[in-house]
Amino acid sequence: RIEPDGLTASSQSQSITLHGKNFGPDTQVTLSWSGHKKQLPKSRIHVDSDSKLRIELVTGQQADNWQISVTDPAQGKVSSTTFKVTTAKPATQTATQWLSAQPAQNYTLQLLGSHSMTPLNKYIEQYQLQDQAVVYQTTHAGKDWYVLFYGSFTSAQQAQQVVEHLPKAARANKPWMRNFASIQSSPPKASVKKPAVLAAKKTGTPDPNNIEAQEAWLWTQDPSHYTLQLLGTQNIDNIKQFIQQHQLRGKVVYYHTQRDKQDWYALLYGVYPNNDDAKTAVGTLPSTIKKLSPWVRNFSSIHAEMSPAKQP
Repeated sequence: RIEPDGLTASSQSQSITLHGKNFGPDTQVTLSWSGHKKQLPKSRIHVDSDSKLRIELVTGQQADNWQISVTDPAQGKVSSTTFKVTTAKPATQTATQWLSAQPAQNYTLQLLGSHSMTPLNKYIEQYQLQDQAVVYQTTHAGKDWYVLFYGSFTSAQQAQQVVEHLPKAARANKPWMRNFASIQSSPPKASVKKPAVLAAKKTGTPDPNNIEAQEAWLWTQDPSHYTLQLLGTQNIDNIKQFIQQHQLRGKVVYYHTQRDKQDWYALLYGVYPNNDDAKTAVGTLPSTIKKLSPWVRNFSSIHAEMSPAKQP
């Protein structure tokens, strides 16, 4: 089994995860597509465990049917599976049509926003993003506003892997991972005013019993915005008891990571546009929560902890 089960054609490196058995340091991976066959170098093969293997590949920009063959040298066995490479978007589609056509649960990267197309064109050319770059035009404060999106990814993990392969200078701009549902529900726009503090009860947090939904929601948050960490614990039941005790259902989210190879869960409250607003919000919390000394954090640091690359 492979994940994802298909890729979008791209000149950038992408990752596919293979789930199976008996993976090891000597496992060989061969890729085949129309008229081509290539054995991957070991530098592009990452053995996460004996049942999980990640490979890095560049598909190019042509749609095709691909085959992955995995060889176990010790037993001389070869297993194969296939996947499709599809083009990013038909040339006849407008950016609006393309954005509207994407599955709501898929993710994209918002790379840049500007009142002029010039910096966006330079950015696309500089980092060779032509194959999956989409520019959405809207208006803000009575002026044209252009937003640069990149790619359509079936999971937050796949999108994060693409971020990690962007040039260092492009990563420095802190690409914003968003699901298409958040884009399709309201057009992209920038804020030139200082927004009011956004109360936690307005954030529309997901079901506290569904950690996958909680983490998916966190990936949609602007990495430059802030939140309050109320609690950190190795036991998820402590999180759920805290939510119930302080009547925080619908006002908080939590995520899972690891520390010293142990499970770790962090509980977060609210979304704030800057550090000052987050600090101000601490003073509005009930005294029973305030005495825990909530930790002001930006979502960028949380995304880094959630990233598979940061896991032990």
